[in-house]
Amino acid sequence: MRKKYRAALVCAVIVACLSGCGETHRQATATGTTEAPTPSQETTTEPTLPNGLSGSCTGDPANPNHLHQVNLSTSEGQLNISIPNADDMILVDVGYYINIHAGASAWTQVRIEHSEQTGTNKVTVQKMFSNESVKNIGTFDVDKGNNNALNVSVPSSEITGDQDLTWNAALDMNGKDLAFCPAHQEDKVPLQ
Repeated sequence: MRKKYRAALVCAVIVACLSGCGETHRQATATGTTEAPTPSQETTTEPTLPNGLSGSCTGDPANPNHLHQVNLSTSEGQLNISIPNADDMILVDVGYYINIHAGASAWTQVRIEHSEQTGTNKVTVQKMFSNESVKNIGTFDVDKGNNNALNVSVPSSEITGDQDLTWNAALDMNGKDLAFCPAHQEDKVPLQ
């Protein structure tokens, strides 16, 4: 009887721990979203991404849901995100999450999400571990005529940091992390 109880308790703890993994990219955020400020409204004192940066990663080709490739670059005050062969974002709740780290203390997440329930596509930015609200950047489309390319631009001023920049990406479906770029969740690649 005790062995069954212990086994059940261990299973419950494991399930509880694993259920938190899908929430890695859906951190608790403020209740409202705000629109991104226009260039004339921006008054940030934090360092932001300079122009001329780039980075690329590839996912695990053995994973059937892998992120084939994600490319980042900065130009003209924009962070440009390109995901070739993006999954069909119509049938399920899908999200691509780009996590940009500036050293050990600053983390900004760009969320590219499709909601099946509302049929909407949205791009938002969240400065993680801050009191700032989620900022609504706009919408997106997957270009089916161009190898299902997903191209999104976000104002560089929305991304905290200008030094020691690293990043990674994740593909999330229906609240579960399915694939990472680079292939391992904890790995990051430089943005330089």
